[in-house]
Amino acid sequence: VIGATPGATGAAAGQNSLKALLSVVDTILMGQPEVYFTYKSELFDEANNIVDEETKAFLNGWVDRFATWIDQMGQAHNRAKAA
Repeated sequence: VIGATPGATGAAAGQNSLKALLSVVDTILMGQPEVYFTYKSELFDEANNIVDEETKAFLNGWVDRFATWIDQMGQAHNRAKAA
């Protein structure tokens, strides 16, 4: 679960509530890393592209980790089906 907020903690509160709800309905969630992103207009250009290199690297790192997690979950699912 990832979110963004213009304030300090809005997304964090929403994300925590959503994670609690999703666990009740047997949703598998990636536990780490978590992202609590504070939206700042200066991080983006007019076309909403990220222009801040540190922010871009941080978010790309999360996307890479998420893609790895998806692959791992798929492999685990395939092993379970084969068993």
